[in-house]
Amino acid sequence: LAQGLGAVARELCVLAFFLTICYLITRKVLPGALDQVSVLTAQTEELYQLVLVAFCLAVAWCSDYLGLSIELGAFVGGVMISATDYAERTITQLEPIRNIFAALFLASI
Repeated sequence: LAQGLGAVARELCVLAFFLTICYLITRKVLPGALDQVSVLTAQTEELYQLVLVAFCLAVAWCSDYLGLSIELGAFVGGVMISATDYAERTITQLEPIRNIFAALFLASI
């Protein structure tokens, strides 16, 4: 019983650490980074899409590296982006990609 409680406590600490780091990145780093990306991608929207997908994949990889699920990391990455001023632009830019993944999911069933 003690080992089980210790493992749960460890996972909760890792989760709290992960979410705290993500929160700090969302508040301090991500708005400025998305400002820079927006300036660099004023001509082409494909680069903006690529950067956002890469960001979500990086957060998912970090989550997996810490022993959490990839799905949790991808969800947190999406929440991080949706908490910025670029949420509306992101939704319009990534909707075609979302539709492709939805079609692939339905085809795999």
